[in-house]
Amino acid sequence: MNINPLHFISLGVYSFLTQLLLMRECVDSFYGNEFFITLIFSIWLSGSALGASLYKKINLNREKILLYSYFLFSFLLPLTIYAIRLIKPIFLVPGENPNILLSFLFVFFFVFPFSFISGYQFPALLDIDDSFSVSYSYMLENIGFFVSGMAFYFIFINYNVFLMIAFLFFIIAACIFLDNKSSFKKNISYFLFILGLIILFFNKQINYFTLKPIYGSETLIADIHNISSNIAVTQKEKQNNFYFNGELFAFSDDDFTNEVKTHLPLLFSSKTENILLIGGAISGILSDLMKYEPSRLFYIEQDPYLLELIKPFLKEKIIKDLSKTILIKDDFYRYLEKTNNNFDVVILDIPSPSSLNSNRYYSLEAIAKIKNAMKREGIFIAYLPYSSGYLNENVKNMNLCFYSTLKQIFSEVIFLPDEENIFIASNSKLNINKAFENIGKNKNKFLLLNEAYLKYRLSNDKINEFRNFMNKNYSKYNSFLKPELYIYEILWQIDRFYPSFSKFYLKIKENGFFIFLILLIFSFILNYRKRFSLAFSLMAMSFSLMAMETALIYLFQISFGNLHHKISLIISIIMISISAGNFAYLKRGKSFNPNYGFYNLLFSL
Repeated sequence: MNINPLHFISLGVYSFLTQLLLMRECVDSFYGNEFFITLIFSIWLSGSALGASLYKKINLNREKILLYSYFLFSFLLPLTIYAIRLIKPIFLVPGENPNILLSFLFVFFFVFPFSFISGYQFPALLDIDDSFSVSYSYMLENIGFFVSGMAFYFIFINYNVFLMIAFLFFIIAACIFLDNKSSFKKNISYFLFILGLIILFFNKQINYFTLKPIYGSETLIADIHNISSNIAVTQKEKQNNFYFNGELFAFSDDDFTNEVKTHLPLLFSSKTENILLIGGAISGILSDLMKYEPSRLFYIEQDPYLLELIKPFLKEKIIKDLSKTILIKDDFYRYLEKTNNNFDVVILDIPSPSSLNSNRYYSLEAIAKIKNAMKREGIFIAYLPYSSGYLNENVKNMNLCFYSTLKQIFSEVIFLPDEENIFIASNSKLNINKAFENIGKNKNKFLLLNEAYLKYRLSNDKINEFRNFMNKNYSKYNSFLKPELYIYEILWQIDRFYPSFSKFYLKIKENGFFIFLILLIFSFILNYRKRFSLAFSLMAMSFSLMAMETALIYLFQISFGNLHHKISLIISIIMISISAGNFAYLKRGKSFNPNYGFYNLLFSL
């Protein structure tokens, strides 16, 4: 039987689109960081390898099993999305971080079947029509990867998953229809095409129906996808809650917290004419900042598109306050590099660094840029999780690391820990006595705060507790390439469920070089033995490629952020490059006799 070359391209298209679709859904439902993204890639590659290796052992009619795999792939996809959304509320409340290892287990069971089917289909297509060489077929599949990556980047990123599922139904229907000898297969392709049309026309309704279980008693009023994030807006009673990539990042009635975040650290400020706020405006902090009557208040959000998208769901008061600010639609780091403004106050009010993107805001490099944009007597304010009771070791280390980072840049750093640790940093003297005096001067600005609470926060026993921790000569600092805060945040999440695993991970981290050395020696032994040399060379190249992809994903997130949509572009470019390599090899033919050692060395460099 002859196979149309479009089968291989289609295989690449729907395989990669499914990867991206499942990745986006799992990231929104479980963990939205790079660590989890690379785990999903690992699961997919493992499943594909197993599917390809077991192909010969599944002794069935090749054409029938290929048809069944297409059909199974189609129906599993929407059911899997619904299953992910049903399972999430069983194990956690909306916005809460889930058990990280349990999340990994769920993701494995959701992703593995598709990767196995995808891995199985490639050798099945080759076996049905042996006129295709492996290199040529692989090149066509990678072209499909590139096409689907571009389609995701330029088209699908702004739409819900069910629109993508409709498109995948059309592709699979076309694959079955290409084999036009059987009327039975044609009827199946028509059936899948009609199902795709139904999903296409009702994609919004299906999406909202399947999302409802996630938010429990909260009413979902908006689910918005844009090029950098997924934003869900829910309502409970009269309060609006905002979810950013599955995590609760703001809610509309947070008046007491906003007063503490604003008025307590500003007791140390001598001037409030020029203020820069990074994040936090959605919860209503601007109203409290406006009480200081700044001449100019600049505002930067993590996602530059966020405010436009959620504006219809913000309270009138917040919209009014936002109209008085100077909104910066740029990456905060790029803005700090080029700004000529000198700020009296800079406030960093974003969630603790659970991704490399958010870690950038707390890095040594970013804080150095912030300091350069401040007046000498200006103050920098930031917040990290803490505890008024038992303090987790990783939370403690996170706070110590951030303090150490601030001390690299600022001469004065004050901390005010309770449920949240408020850091105030400056290059001029921060006077605690002046802060006590300012309580009386500023009391007309307080609505829910009182003098007793503010005095308690300026002198409670948690301050001495943290000072005692500092005396242990903690020297680590947080940077772009050494994201210590990000690691402590992940360990803290693991610690909530598996404290021993958290300690085990720390030991691996501390002894990473020796583990790498052992693996390297083992690799040389395998390569030396001729029995394993070819298999090892292939494995080493695949490992190097995966390592390069992972490094590119991490470095891109560190340098630019917003990996949410750019990941498809990164992988697409890698895949089209592999296709170009395949094409060059096919053009040279058998006359091409490569020096594998030289190319392995070149690839490593």
